[in-house]
Amino acid sequence: MNTFYSREELLALGLKSVGEEVYIGRNTILYNPDQLSIGHDVRIDDFTIISGKVTLGNYIHISHFCGLYGGTEGIIMEDFSGLSSKGTIYAASDDYTGASMTNPMVPAKYRPGLYNALTKIGKH
Repeated sequence: MNTFYSREELLALGLKSVGEEVYIGRNTILYNPDQLSIGHDVRIDDFTIISGKVTLGNYIHISHFCGLYGGTEGIIMEDFSGLSSKGTIYAASDDYTGASMTNPMVPAKYRPGLYNALTKIGKH
């Protein structure tokens, strides 16, 4: 059994867009796949979680046990960038100063300190 999704399986995931030569490990979790755009020559290793708005350019490797949490504003990884094992990128975060409640299950009206910003990793 191949450890990466086949091209047909990738197309069936409901991704926003997907280029050629894309390899995603079968043990990768994709929340909101309709918000994930993937360029060409991209590899995403097992045990990675991708959630929210995320755009991946070309020639990108995301190693195992990574997290990309794009929230509403998103994460952009430009061409030839990468993320080493256990790396995590957040484009959204709660306010942990004590002035706001935290936790994604708490209603937004109790989380006034929720922070969202576009997060970009440049080329190379």
